Amino acid sequence: MQHTSFEHGPASKRLQRPMVGLRMDAAEFEQCKALAEADARSAGQFALLMYRRGLEAWEAERGASRSARRR
Repeated sequence: MQHTSFEHGPASKRLQRPMVGLRMDAAEFEQCKALAEADARSAGQFALLMYRRGLEAWEAERGASRSARRR
């Protein structure tokens, strides 16, 4: 099988996503890796997914608590 080259455009035209470091306990990291593997994801993809879900839940809770204070 022959390698097919892929021409990337200039870096400025590609989507650039900043990297954020995330420190976990060893047990948390092992759990993250195991759950990611079970879901056919990388540990980084899984951690980003969990961050997004947690942020969504936090924002919903925050919105609910703000509306409760308005009463």
